[in-house]
Amino acid sequence: MTLETCLKPLSGSADKGFRVELMLNQNRFFAGQEARAILTTTQDAYIYLYSVDFDLNAARVFPVEGARGNRSSAGRPLIFPNEENSAAGVRVVAELPKGASSSVEMLRVLAVRSDAASLLDSARS
Repeated sequence: MTLETCLKPLSGSADKGFRVELMLNQNRFFAGQEARAILTTTQDAYIYLYSVDFDLNAARVFPVEGARGNRSSAGRPLIFPNEENSAAGVRVVAELPKGASSSVEMLRVLAVRSDAASLLDSARS
């Protein structure tokens, strides 16, 4: 399986009522600041969060070792990292690329109705 970071129009058979909202705890981060993602789905789903660079390489941010529990219930926010993740040492910290004074980070969400971990674990970006 190959992950592609692109947006495609919904097909005629797509569930147009299935939506995901991604918010961060703030709009701008400085090096060393911790980020927190708040994800809400309109239907029960399994959530996968990826960081995507400008060369379109995707790196999974969630779920990762120490931060599982990617099942989202419709209308209930899923927070990453949550208190349990933080207690286990899981953090999302803003870092600049070597030699850069600023950067833009893209986060992409994959929300699916059934657990796709076995497929995604072997995916390349």
